[in-house]
Amino acid sequence: MGNRLLFIILAIGIIAVGGTWLIVQKSTETILQEQARSESLHWAQFVQRDLTDLPRLLYGAPPTIEDMRTLGTAKNVGNVYSFQIYADDATVVWSGDYQKIGDENREDYFIAKVMRGQKHVRILRLEHENRVIADAFLPIMKDGNFLGAIEVSLDLTHLAQDTQRMAVTLTSGIASLFVILLLITSLIARYEIGKERKLKAKALQAAKARNDFIALVSHELRTPLNGILGALGLVSESKNEDEKTQLTQTAIHSTEHLIDIINDIIDFTQATGRRESLNPETINLSNFASEIEIMFKVDATNKGLDYHVNRIFTEGCHGEIDLKKLRQIMFNLVSNAVKFTDKGKVDVHMEVTSSPERKLICHIKDTGLGLSQEDQADIFERFHQVDDPMSRQHGGIGLGLSLCKEFAELMNGSLSVQSELGKGSTFYLELPFSTSDAEVENSTITPLQDVGALNLLLTEDNAINQKVLMTILKHAGHTVTIAENGQRCLEVTQDQHFDLILMDIQMPLMTGEEATIAIRNGTGPNKDTPIIAISANIMPQQQESYLKAGMQGCLAKPIKPQDLRQAVSRYYQEFGTQ
Repeated sequence: MGNRLLFIILAIGIIAVGGTWLIVQKSTETILQEQARSESLHWAQFVQRDLTDLPRLLYGAPPTIEDMRTLGTAKNVGNVYSFQIYADDATVVWSGDYQKIGDENREDYFIAKVMRGQKHVRILRLEHENRVIADAFLPIMKDGNFLGAIEVSLDLTHLAQDTQRMAVTLTSGIASLFVILLLITSLIARYEIGKERKLKAKALQAAKARNDFIALVSHELRTPLNGILGALGLVSESKNEDEKTQLTQTAIHSTEHLIDIINDIIDFTQATGRRESLNPETINLSNFASEIEIMFKVDATNKGLDYHVNRIFTEGCHGEIDLKKLRQIMFNLVSNAVKFTDKGKVDVHMEVTSSPERKLICHIKDTGLGLSQEDQADIFERFHQVDDPMSRQHGGIGLGLSLCKEFAELMNGSLSVQSELGKGSTFYLELPFSTSDAEVENSTITPLQDVGALNLLLTEDNAINQKVLMTILKHAGHTVTIAENGQRCLEVTQDQHFDLILMDIQMPLMTGEEATIAIRNGTGPNKDTPIIAISANIMPQQQESYLKAGMQGCLAKPIKPQDLRQAVSRYYQEFGTQ
């Protein structure tokens, strides 16, 4: 039938018994089942239910057993519509063969009558018996388009010998049918109006959420940018060295805040833009604990905090877990603990239990601001922000903890919080940590050794980035050579050996990936030199592409000086001494 939705609601066998009208009704279940995935199913069932109950309310009391026996007189017309009517137990059986009305094709007959707006009385000959059938049709239209129709049919055969009574009955029957059809139309219209209102409300809600998010992100991005521009502008004007130092620190903190916001937005986009999956791998938990300890030790010490990572597991403890998601959860929780604690301590407790199943249990406890009962209930909701001076000072868009909880639940674990306002908070993380017999390398951060002065090649096309990165590396005691694009990098690496190469990706003439592939496929002195990507594009698929090209890792722009120095030492220690 193409896009013409056809619902047939049949009234079979209207019988006059002692002045009481009895209507037996049935919907085409087969058609409804075919439309089960459609929204139209809901209102079709709605109409079916109301049409079943309404006539009895309008035209009389429920039928007696004798009435139901009389129902047998309608059995022949029941056969016409592919029904079998059993008077003894008052059942109506649908055969599924609804394609014919007498010798006519139901669809052609139905649509033709509806589109002509006809209602009529027809006489059918069935099993050598004439039956008088009265039909009424009501088209269902929306925005000028034909959606479908409702048909109601009456069997008036038993009244045919009394012409006057038949005329009265026919008139009453047709009038009754159109009352029913008008009520059905009203019900459909009310449902459609309600549905449109719900869709409109949903659209308005989505638009409001989008606008609120844009306004929030805009505000949070502009706030640190204002601090950066203002502080750097004052540095250029100030002649007081102490003031310059203070302003510089303000610019640095604002920049770090800006990076955190951008990272949250990227993580949120990745989590909502695609279906997250788990990528478990075997890890050395001791090394991961050291990574957590090293990463936040400096920040905690600078704030005068007592910071410890307590390990309740055997040295060299191995297990399978999604390391990337574990790292993101723990980094976020520990970072928040250090960030929102001005005095006291931050304790990280890591334990592996084996009963009833092997789990990694982490507690991150601080003596910071704490949370109210209301905030504890909403802290894991997206875009939720605690309303207090320190939270407003540090800002953020309220995505970090919601993503942590989503990742924990994706890993079949849990994340919860206990807190008291003004006394601190404790976050509880529990994750499955299955055993593994596989050998595992020390792939996480290990305590760094002094690698001394290195001979580095920095491939970067942006002059400002060249100056900043070269200054950071020279302050660390390294020698730095600049190549302004991938082609120049190839030329330089043919003549001189480097301990490590820092490679930008998007460059003119030749990209960083193309240059890396050429170096790996060549025979020059840097065929096996560690190459580290420096890129603003660190999406998972891009990082995988960098590794396939022959690089050993990736650093995300913008880069903190401390992170750059540590990365050079770590990658050289791991790959450059092999």
